[in-house]
Amino acid sequence: MPVKNTQVRAGHSSDVGRTRDHNEDAWFCADPSLDEPARHLRGRLWVVADGMGGHAAGEVASRIAIETIAREYQASRDGDVQAGLQQALQQANAEIYRQAHTQGQAGMGTTVVCAVVRGAELYLAHVGDSRAYLLRDGTLHLLTQDHTLVNEQVRHGLLTPEEASDHPQRHILSRALGARPEVAVEIGSPIPLRSGDTVMLCSDGVSGYVDDPQIAYALHANRDDPQTAADTLIQLADAAGGHDNATAIVLWIEKVVPLPRSVEAALATVLAPGPAGEIEPLPEAAARGGRARGCRRPGTGLALLLGGLAGLAAGVALTLLALSLLPGLQAKLAPPGPAVMPEESSVPAAAVATETPSPTATPSPSATPSATVTLSPTATRTASPSATVTASPEGTPESPPHRPVGRAF
Repeated sequence: MPVKNTQVRAGHSSDVGRTRDHNEDAWFCADPSLDEPARHLRGRLWVVADGMGGHAAGEVASRIAIETIAREYQASRDGDVQAGLQQALQQANAEIYRQAHTQGQAGMGTTVVCAVVRGAELYLAHVGDSRAYLLRDGTLHLLTQDHTLVNEQVRHGLLTPEEASDHPQRHILSRALGARPEVAVEIGSPIPLRSGDTVMLCSDGVSGYVDDPQIAYALHANRDDPQTAADTLIQLADAAGGHDNATAIVLWIEKVVPLPRSVEAALATVLAPGPAGEIEPLPEAAARGGRARGCRRPGTGLALLLGGLAGLAAGVALTLLALSLLPGLQAKLAPPGPAVMPEESSVPAAAVATETPSPTATPSPSATPSATVTLSPTATRTASPSATVTASPEGTPESPPHRPVGRAF
C-alpha cells in the first residue's frame, strides 16, 4: 500500500503591475508527477524569484534561477534538504553571474525564496527581499529576513523598524543571486507544520505594497482556497499602487502526514553515518519498536558477541582445570548455561526515526524575529474567527469570483 504524503494545496498568481512593461518575476511550483520515493527523499519544492538589472536582464536572471534551482534540487540524491537547497542556489548564482559577464549584462541578478515541504516539516532558503510568511491560528509570522541595507541597519540598531518602513533606500539589496561569484544563502532550521497552516511566498511587489494585516486577512479569509488567496493578494498590491511586478504562491497544508519511521531511519543513516565498524541499522520492524521475524534481540555488535563467546570458552577451560586438580571434589558442578546476550542497547542514532512534531510547536527559526499580526475584531481589516469572514475591510477590492481551489500535491 502506498504511503501517503502531507497533503498540500497550492495556488499562485503573478502580475506585471501598473507601471512596468514586462514581468521580471518568475515562479516554480512542485511537480505533481514526482514519484513517491522522490517525495519522501526530497519533498516538494516551490520557488519565487524577482529579477533585476534593467530591461530583459532581470527576466533572464529570474528564469535562470528557477530553472537551475528546480533542476539541481530535484537531482539531489542524499536526502539532505538543506544541503540540496544550498547547492542548488549556489549553482544558480554561478550560472547567473557567468551569463551576466559573458553576455554583457553586468548587474543582472535576482532575489529568490524557496520552500520545501517534506513530511511534517517546512524548509526555507532565501537570498534578497523575497519573503516567506506563515499564517497559523489567525496569527501571521514573517519567516525570513530581508537582505537589504536598511534591514541590516535595523538589525544593528541604527534604524528603528518604523524608520525603515518608509526609508527611501529600503529596497537596496545587500545580497542577490548573480551579483557576485559567491553568495551567502540563508537557510533556516526546519519548521514543524500543522494541519491548517498556510504558507505564502512572495516577491516584494506584494510585501512592499500589502501590509501585514491585509496579508493575514487575505490568507485567513481564503485559507482553504489558496488560488483565491493568491489572486486576492495580487489585487491588493494593485489597489495600493501596483508600481512593481507582484507574485505570490500560497500553500494550504490540508493534512500533515509525517514521514514513515522506516523512511526517517533510512534518511538518518544517510545523513549521519556512524564511524567505521558501527553495526548496521536495525531491520524496519525493530526500528519501529517491534521485532522482525527470525531476528534475535538487538545486541551491541559483533565484537561484543565474540568477546562473550571467548569469555565462555575461558570459563569452561578453568572449570576443567579445577576438576583435574580436585579429584575428590564431591559437589556436582552445574553445566555451563547458555551464552547471555548483551543487554538490549538503544537504537543507534543513525536509525532513530524523527519524532512527530509536537502539535503545540510554534515556528521560531533561529535568528529570525517573527513579525506577528493577530486577526482581532478591532483590526482595520477584521476577520471573523469562524470559517466565514463576515466583514470586508474598507478599501479592499472585492474578492474575485470563486475559482477551483489550488492544485493538490
